[in-house]
Formats: sequence, structure tokens, C-alpha cells
Amino acid sequence: MNRKLLATLSLFLIVTTALQAADTLRVKSHENTHMNWYGAFRKTDFFPTQGKEFRKIVLNYTLGCPSKGCSEWDYTTQVFINKRDGSLDSNLQNRSSLFRGTTSADSFRAVLTPIADTINYPNAPTAVLKPSVKLYFYNDSLQPFLVTDSLEVWAEAWSYKYNDLQEKIDSVFISADTVFYAKKWPFYNKFPKVEKFEIARMITPYANGFTSAWKWNYVFDVSDYV
Repeated sequence: MNRKLLATLSLFLIVTTALQAADTLRVKSHENTHMNWYGAFRKTDFFPTQGKEFRKIVLNYTLGCPSKGCSEWDYTTQVFINKRDGSLDSNLQNRSSLFRGTTSADSFRAVLTPIADTINYPNAPTAVLKPSVKLYFYNDSLQPFLVTDSLEVWAEAWSYKYNDLQEKIDSVFISADTVFYAKKWPFYNKFPKVEKFEIARMITPYANGFTSAWKWNYVFDVSDYV
């Protein structure tokens, strides 16, 4: 996926104000952005609009090939502007009351006592503890992101016995003696409210034979989105 397209977006804002003659503002975004995967390429840019009136807005969409050449396929590309009005939106989600480290779990089969392997060195058997697991509990339904308790446990596993040459000579499976089950706490995930505007759409060329020297500028009059 490293043979797709490079894109540069720039907006030319033709400005007229009461205090000056016609002038031009240039805002450049996504300069030499390598579009090498399916999905969105997001960037935050500033449009200096306060106290200005715009007569015309032109979007220049320049496509080119990366160093290894362009892709052998054509793709539909879209350009969006996301407008935020400062308000928040939300959706209802569920959060588990049980986490294994940083990973949520629906349940966990645990051993409450340490599990170890044993090496029978002459006259001095040595126990080597298995790595433990830290469980975190979020048991306050009104504050689902608040840790209310934690516990160090072990996952069920094989315990091995070795001779003094560190050769495996015996084993036993240590089964869980406790099972923890998670609850699901509902909460509202809040995020900035965004109004999305599509200002350009095009299909890229079938560019398998193009070299890295190829590029082309496509021009869109987007004045209607002033």
C-alpha cells in the first residue's frame, strides 16, 4: 500500500474588505500527504476570517506520485471540511467493571495463590514465580471510570518441575479457584459536535505507468461554502 498518491490541498481566498482593495489569502493543508491507506487523513487548519468578506474561494487539489510510483488502481477521493460550533454531542456506551491491566474483560478465571515452577538444584529446590496479573475493578455505576479496587492474581497455568539440569521432569495444571464476572455500566461518551461539508470529490487516474515526476493540479470553485 505504499504506491498510492501524494496530495496537496490549498485554498485561495479572494478577500475584499471595507478598508482595503482586493487581496488574496492562501491556506495550505495536507502538504505532500501520502495517501497510502484507506481511510481519513485529518488535519486541523486555521482560516483567518475575522473581519473579512470573501468574494471567491478556490480549492487547488494537487495530486502526484510518491517515490516508488503511483498505484495501479483508481480511487474515489473526497475532501471534507468539518465545522465545530463549540457544542457537544454524545452517544450511549457501556463500560466493563472489570479490567485486566488496561484491557477490559467480561470475565476472568483467576488463581488467588502464587503459581511457581520448581527447579531441583541439589539440596536447594528453587521456586520461580509465574508472572502475576493485576485486576482492576470499577464497581461504582455512577462513576464507571473510577477504580474502586484492585487485586493481584495469577492466570490458570501449568506448573513445571525441573531437575538440576533444568530438564522438565513433571507438570501439573493449576486451575482457577475464582471466577470474576464483569458488569456493564452505561455512560454517555461526549465529543465535539461536528457539521460535515463535502467540498470536493474526484476519482484518481489509473496511474500504474506514471513516474514519481508526475503531478496534476485540479481546481474547484468552492465559493458557495463561504
